[in-house]
Amino acid sequence: DRSCGKGFRRLFKTFFPARRKTYKRAATFLQISSETVLSADLKIAAVGVDTPPPQWYYICMKFLITSDIHGSAEYCRLTAEAFAREKADKLLLLGDILYHGPRNPLPAEYSPQEVVRILSGLKEKIICVQGNCDSEVDQMVLPFPVLCGYAAVFADGLEMILSHGHRETPPLKKGSVYITGHTHVPLNAVENGCYHLNPGSVSLPKEGSGHGYIVYENRTFAFKTFDGNIYDTLSI
Repeated sequence: DRSCGKGFRRLFKTFFPARRKTYKRAATFLQISSETVLSADLKIAAVGVDTPPPQWYYICMKFLITSDIHGSAEYCRLTAEAFAREKADKLLLLGDILYHGPRNPLPAEYSPQEVVRILSGLKEKIICVQGNCDSEVDQMVLPFPVLCGYAAVFADGLEMILSHGHRETPPLKKGSVYITGHTHVPLNAVENGCYHLNPGSVSLPKEGSGHGYIVYENRTFAFKTFDGNIYDTLSI
C-alpha cells in the first residue's frame, strides 16, 4: 500500500543516498508453460505487476543471454565466467542445455554432469526456457525450471519474450523483443514491428559465427564473443 511504499523509499534512500537517482525500473519475470499461449490479457496483467506508484527508485537490471550449451562443460564454464565478469543480475538460458542432439557433433568437453554442477551454482540467477533437446529427465537433474516453453521479462520499459525458437512464434506486441536460440546463428533483425534477436550457440556456432552471448543493460543489447569483442549492438 501507499504507506509501505513510503517506508521502503525512506529505507532505500538511507542505504543508497549517493546513487538513488541513477536507479531504474527493476525487471519482472514470468515463465510460461509450453501449453500456454501468450495472450494480450496475460501480458497486460504482467505489465501491471511492473507498473509502480510514482517517484519510486529502481535498481537497473543487467542480463547475460545465452543458448545451446549442448552439454559442453568447457563452454558452460566460460559462460559462468562471463556471467561473473559482466556482473549480470540474471542468466537467461534459451534451451538445449545438456544433450548434444542427434544432428550435432559432440561439443568440446562433452559432460552433461559437469554442466549440471556448474549451472547448479547459479540456480538462483537463471531464467530458462525449454529447447527441443531438453526433456523431463533433464528437469530431474537441474535445480531450476527448464520445461517452460516461453518466458517473459519486463525491464526498463521493454517487453522481452524468450523462447528456444522451435515452437510457433507467440503473439507479439509492436516494439517487443523476441529472443530465441535454436539456429546456432546470431540474429539482430526487425520483423513485423518487433525486434528478433538470437545470441547464437555457446558451444556449436554455425555459419562462421563465434562462440558468444548477448549482454542486456539500459535498453541496449550487445553481442559479444568470449574474448570480450562486441561485434553487434541494438539500442532501443
